[in-house]
Amino acid sequence: MQDKTSTRAAKRGSKAASSPSSASAPKFIASMTVVVCLALSCLFLYPSVQQYYQSVRERDRLAAEYAALVERNNAIQGEVSSLQTDAGIENAAHDQLGWIKEGEQTAKVSGLSSSEEKSASVHANIVSGSIAAPETWYSPILDPLFGVE
Repeated sequence: MQDKTSTRAAKRGSKAASSPSSASAPKFIASMTVVVCLALSCLFLYPSVQQYYQSVRERDRLAAEYAALVERNNAIQGEVSSLQTDAGIENAAHDQLGWIKEGEQTAKVSGLSSSEEKSASVHANIVSGSIAAPETWYSPILDPLFGVE
């Protein structure tokens, strides 16, 4: 009976001794399989993600350009509305051409800096592509990664 017990104990000991090395092999294979699957996923998904990111940045750039165009158009529309009144025409003639009414006196003061720009200033045309996409918290990292200029 003791022989059977000692034989069983010897088998258990040999299994326990061989168990750590045999258990680490499947774990290593499983972890390497996961790493390879992740690498292949990144490799195959990169072009799609790159195209999506570039289209998102282009949409952001176009939205910023559209906002600038709307602001410019509103300023021009305000000038047009002002010039459709007699008072607006008189103000424009006085500001732009220096005309004065009969009996008025004018004085020109120089050397003072104005914090506000004149509303009658020229509004530059906005050319497509002249406005950059807005800066986001992720763009310094992802723009070079996905090739956005």
